Amino acid sequence: MNPNHRLPVTPPRRILIIRLSAIGDIVFASGLIPALKARYPNVVIDWVVEESYQDLLKAHPGLDKLYLWPRRRWGGLWRERQWPTLIGEMKTLIKQFRARRYDWILDTQGLFKSGLFARLAQGQFRVGLGSREGSQWWMDQVVSRKTQDRRIASEYLQLLRELGVEPGDTPLDIYLSLGHQKEAEDILKGLNIHGPYVVMCPFTTRPQKHWLQARWPQLAKSVQSQWGFPGLVVGAPSDKEAAEDIAKESGAACLSAAGLTSIGVSAALIQKAALVVGVDTGMTHLGIAFQRPMVALFGATRPYLDPGFAKAKVLYRPRECSPCRKRPICHGRYDCMREWRVSDVMEAIEKVIR
Repeated sequence: MNPNHRLPVTPPRRILIIRLSAIGDIVFASGLIPALKARYPNVVIDWVVEESYQDLLKAHPGLDKLYLWPRRRWGGLWRERQWPTLIGEMKTLIKQFRARRYDWILDTQGLFKSGLFARLAQGQFRVGLGSREGSQWWMDQVVSRKTQDRRIASEYLQLLRELGVEPGDTPLDIYLSLGHQKEAEDILKGLNIHGPYVVMCPFTTRPQKHWLQARWPQLAKSVQSQWGFPGLVVGAPSDKEAAEDIAKESGAACLSAAGLTSIGVSAALIQKAALVVGVDTGMTHLGIAFQRPMVALFGATRPYLDPGFAKAKVLYRPRECSPCRKRPICHGRYDCMREWRVSDVMEAIEKVIR
């Protein structure tokens, strides 16, 4: 990092955003696009994303070019020692970057891998968000993620301010393709869901963020009894068995779509939902992006307290040990999530759908 470098005075003509993964982080970063476009109407914005997450960005009208990082393919080439092929593909991507002659490169991931993309793309001015793992040395400026702002995507709002862009009420900004929306409609028809429904997002990559699995079918029964909404559980292929267990335990109150859809189709199911209930996972945050009535259950993590949307409610109780993030000290009890009862969630639902 060069402390003598300062943000250029000349308005940027081309900006490259680097946010490779994952769903929630891409959703949070999406608000950069409308904010930058509002400040610089003629700016060209490109984005680098891991191939697996392209569904969230490829239909966005504010992006000129979407670079897809084939992480799995490159990993396979590395393991198989196919060096000429790997190096050739890397050189092709680097050449594409440099041909665009970026004025600003925004590494919003802040890791070695994303910082390396920023360095290889060159550009006039590189800004990192919370850069670490050595990536900070490739940046001209590093913006801290730490903020007292309680709003959703607060670190990205802070980045915008450092760039001289007033975020205002910057929305999360996700667009889906017509193909994904049509697939979602077909899935709903196949499941015999023809009216309002609630999407349930129980799954994450870390168990300390989960709500007790036995409470999801109880919640589905309560929602159907009170409002008549059937439940629809979404998740990855690895969540399929647990999702089917939830559906089975609910009787006829909910069905499972876990493992049956792509990210884009799951997102479209959320976009069409009458209600979204979930834990700290990307699919839950999509509910806010699409302005759907939503209840989020937080405990071990607390990505935001203010969702910026009147019909969204965050359930979170401060504890001495919370948020513990990746280092829980409760020996697997996960008390912060265990304490949420079905009645607490139902009370929150009442507030967001009335």
